[in-house]
Amino acid sequence: MKFRTVLNQLGLLSLVFGLVQLKLAAWSFVLWQFLRDRDEFESIIALCGSSVLCMAIGILLRTYGGRSTAQVGRREAVMLVATSWIIGSFLAAFPYWFWAMLVGPDFPEQALATYSACYFEAMSGLTTCGATVLTDIESLPDGILLWRSLTQWIGGLGIVVLFVAILPSLGLGGKKLFMAESTGPSPKGIRPHARET
Repeated sequence: MKFRTVLNQLGLLSLVFGLVQLKLAAWSFVLWQFLRDRDEFESIIALCGSSVLCMAIGILLRTYGGRSTAQVGRREAVMLVATSWIIGSFLAAFPYWFWAMLVGPDFPEQALATYSACYFEAMSGLTTCGATVLTDIESLPDGILLWRSLTQWIGGLGIVVLFVAILPSLGLGGKKLFMAESTGPSPKGIRPHARET
């Protein structure tokens, strides 16, 4: 088993999550600055903090994974699928958790007060199961709501299929990864280029 290859790709997932959260923080900043939306300030801090943490974890994993040029085999593909769901949900929970710590007990929606509830919300979004711990979803700031929607969008595409479409560095291992993630008796392979897919 080539663990360094798996860690390298998980680091890339973490970096992508961090960059997306940073873009959402910029969007929240625009809402806060120009529309004077007071609820967005905590959202900006939460998304920035989560972004920094995700990128730090990504850099750490990529550094430890090294410049692995090994092909992704069947074992690595299965390991990458399993760990990407767990690590992806772990990273996707940070914005909720940081935001809940910033607003404190004064905010009416306190369903996200524990990390386990935040992890559940993130896993629910990435798996698109539709379950939620929130009772008043509209009370969340727009930046956090957009992150929640993006986790559902990423989950709808399939976090690992998104890996295959975006990361050509997987090479032939991408097809094995796709087969490990796909359902059904004989999933069709995707085209060699993202445009054709």
